[in-house]
Parts: sequence; structure tokens; C-alpha cells
Amino acid sequence: MTNFKIQLSVILCLLSLSAMAQLKPTPIVKPKQLDIRYLKVLPTFTAQSHDTVSTFSTTASGSRRYATGHAFAEIEGKGSSHVTQLDYKDTLIGNEIKHYTTIVARISAVRFLDELFKKLGDRFHPAESYSMVASLTTFNYETIEERRYEETETSEISLPSFNTSEKTPVEFKIKVESKDVRTDDGGGSRRGTIGPRAKVALRSNFKLRVGNLPSTRIFAISAITIQKVYGGLRAGDSTAISDFTIDLAQVDAAGWNEWFQSPQRNTDLKPTELILLGPDRRQELLTINLGEVEIISYSSIPVSENPSGAKRIGLRARSVSMQLNIE
Repeated sequence: MTNFKIQLSVILCLLSLSAMAQLKPTPIVKPKQLDIRYLKVLPTFTAQSHDTVSTFSTTASGSRRYATGHAFAEIEGKGSSHVTQLDYKDTLIGNEIKHYTTIVARISAVRFLDELFKKLGDRFHPAESYSMVASLTTFNYETIEERRYEETETSEISLPSFNTSEKTPVEFKIKVESKDVRTDDGGGSRRGTIGPRAKVALRSNFKLRVGNLPSTRIFAISAITIQKVYGGLRAGDSTAISDFTIDLAQVDAAGWNEWFQSPQRNTDLKPTELILLGPDRRQELLTINLGEVEIISYSSIPVSENPSGAKRIGLRARSVSMQLNIE
């Protein structure tokens, strides 16, 4: 009887231990580290975090006290230019790493911007992929890191809004995607200095040419975004430009209203150029060709925004063949 009680106690004890073991949480198994050369330290990817993000602020950001160095960008060995900001994010999607980079550049990076826009497609021509190099240096131009991008495509370009009362510099925000990025330290090389500073283009110094319409009293242009449009398996990718608006004085509005009221306005397209001006508002620093545009709206600006009876015109670009012409 005693032996039976002992055996029963042992069985109950084992069952109890088994039940307690089942109540314990499942141990977290970290994923096996991937052999990716450009990541010095691979983070632990969880359901909440799949990204590694790096931001590099440069001396052109306007916060010189917090500056950590300089950033340069070039496309296919051309147009190496100093850029204001360089942010990059490497994201793990399934078993594939995607690379997303945001570049902020001013008019001083005109060579880089010129090469970038040459690769930009339109709704009739696909965009071209390209190779790109982004270099990070110390404040004394000693190379910290070089990122070499292959099969890179431009996913978005944003132009800022313009207003005659806005005195901040013009900055282009560019987003690119790449399938392959390699990083090295640049061999400790030293870059030359930036050289003479380019003239600053302010968001207040601009003019817009829209066909032969009066445009000397345009005082505001909304932000413009050029984006890559994914066409899927049957249709190829294309590029589209966002609709935008301009604000102009009432004294110049008659010709614009006539254009809007015309029965042929859907086919009566106007060649359009946005020109960035120098400090004297005469020298044309940069011309951006917006192609041909269609007028899509004509309205009065609310008195609360502008008591002078100004008009707001909505425009749509039918063609997205953009070019930068260095003046």
C-alpha cells in the first residue's frame, strides 16, 4: 500500500511539473543574422520594427552649430554636388532588403539635379534607372562613408511652394529607391572643399511663364510633386505631376478667365516654365520646364486670405518631361 502511495505521488508530481511547463511563455528565438556587408550591425527585427534608419545633417542645413559634416551626391559619375540633407532607410521586406533614400538639395546642387531630371520619364517614356554615389565627410572633408547605389529609380521629387513674402531658400526634396547598396569608408580619402558658394534662390524670387498670358503679378504657386506611378504587370511604370495652383492679382485675371471659359480649354494647352530669380529679381538662375499645362479651375480667393480680390487658378500638366536648364 505504501509503495502504491509513493508511485501515485510521483505520477501526480510529474503531471504537475508538465502542466507548469506548458504554462511558461514560448521563448523568443532571434532570427539568424543575414550576411549583409553594408550593415555593420544587424538589428533584431521584430513585429514592431523592421527598419534601420540613418540621418546625416550637413552644414548646409542652416544649423551650423549642430553640423556633423558634409554630404555629396552624384549620378553615374556626373554632377557631384553638395547636398543639404541625406536620410536613408534600409527596410527588410520578407527576405529582401529595400533601400529608400531622401535627399534635400538646393540650387547649389544644380549639376546633380540636372542629371537627376535627365533620368525622369513621363507618361510616354519610362523613367531610367541609374547608379548613384552618396559621400559623407567630416567637417574637414575627410570621407566617413560612401554609399554606392545600383538600379536606382526616382520615386518622388517635391518642389516647394513659392510666395513673394517667403524668404527661405528653395530646396528640392528627392526620394529614390534602390535594389542594391554597398557601403565602405571611402579609404579615408579627402574631398576638395565645396568651392565658391552658388547664389541662393529664395522662394520669394520667381516668375512663371504660361503661354502669352499676363503673369507679372503672380504672387504664389503651390507645391508641386512629381511621382512614379506603378503600372503593374500589363502597363509599364510612368511619371505623373500633381495639380497645382497659382494666385494672381485681379488686374491680370481677364485673360485667364477667358482661357478657362473657352470650349477648347481641354486641348488649348500652354507651355509653362518656372524661373528661379537671383537676389535682384532679374537674373534667371534656373529654369524648370513644366511642359504644357491645362487650366482646370478658376476661383476667387476668400477675402479672409486676400482682401484685394485676387484669383486662384488651378493647373494640370499633361506632359511631365521636365528639364533643368542652367542659365
